[in-house]
Amino acid sequence: MDDPVPVRDIRKLQSSYAADELVFEQGALATSMFVVLEGAVRIVDHSGDTPKVIARMGAGEFFGEIALVDGGIRDAAVFAAHSPTRLAEIDRARFMYLVSQQPAFALTVIRTLCQRLRRPECDEHMETPPSGARIIEYFPGIWQVVGTHRAAHAWLVCGTRRNILIDSGLPTTFDLLCAALADAGLRPDDLDLVVLSHEHIEHSGGAVQLARCCPIAAHHLAANKLALRDEFTVMSRAFAAQIDAFQIDILLEHGCCIDAGGVALHVIHTPGHCSGSICLLEPSRRILFSAGTIMANGILGGVLGSGNASDYISSLEKLASLRIDYLMPGHGNASDHAAADIDAGIKKLHALLDDSHALFSVLRDTGRGHDDVMRSLRDLNSL
Repeated sequence: MDDPVPVRDIRKLQSSYAADELVFEQGALATSMFVVLEGAVRIVDHSGDTPKVIARMGAGEFFGEIALVDGGIRDAAVFAAHSPTRLAEIDRARFMYLVSQQPAFALTVIRTLCQRLRRPECDEHMETPPSGARIIEYFPGIWQVVGTHRAAHAWLVCGTRRNILIDSGLPTTFDLLCAALADAGLRPDDLDLVVLSHEHIEHSGGAVQLARCCPIAAHHLAANKLALRDEFTVMSRAFAAQIDAFQIDILLEHGCCIDAGGVALHVIHTPGHCSGSICLLEPSRRILFSAGTIMANGILGGVLGSGNASDYISSLEKLASLRIDYLMPGHGNASDHAAADIDAGIKKLHALLDDSHALFSVLRDTGRGHDDVMRSLRDLNSL
């Protein structure tokens, strides 16, 4: 839960809501705006066939100002996301007073409106967990364990027969991972399988402790690097953390399927970010657990040790050929515009290749550089 916003005596303006309690209905006449003092709210659009969460607001954020400014009706409903959630209500009279007397208040509202206009995709993508949240249920049985302290998000998939955890965070965030699982009513002993999306330590670091409780699975190329403690590719020093060597129990290959009971995870080998990278597709709801391969808005995990841009493009083109609606990445926001995100990532990688070729071609000393590399390869054999 978000830290409460420090406030003076505004008790007369405050209201407290329980989790899932309605703040206002879609289509209602707007008479006030609200500031979140504690907890969080979900903004839900009921105009389609099914309700859709379009945004989430945490402590210090405000909502409801658009209809208050233009005199229109509410274009979405709002529900409390936590218990308790405390809101301060600013009616039209107070709003007009603050705008006329406090330029800082007016600028804050204007700046927020401008940001939402400049970045409309923020309202189109799936809700962002509040800063203090540890675990968020995006779909029934599918939870995001929110990454903290530079750890990647982990994803918990609960089927009728098995509980599967995708990724495990850093070694230093294992206690936070356990606390998040406890929020979902689980202990590490309740996990039936941990799947590592790739070898990077912010995704795989907690697996050492989890290996005492359940089997660990990964692509064989990731498993090899973890077993050998290849710190250049595991990226230990980048995160100022160390990971003990451990063995992967199950080696995953492209095309295999993990059945949790009522939910199936299909393994897709996606080299490029690194060689041992995999994504997991849940086809019934068209969900892709994309880890570090591709994120919302086409953000790439980067071309890191053992990866390359050509394989990366091939992997994303493979994903683009599938029917995917939702991205559940290892970093950043979830997204319900998966196809557009993947296409944007492909374009970025093509631009990277083109720019690299152009820059390299104008360097005068590239011939000698190649000679030095080839000489060093021969010299390695004499070590």
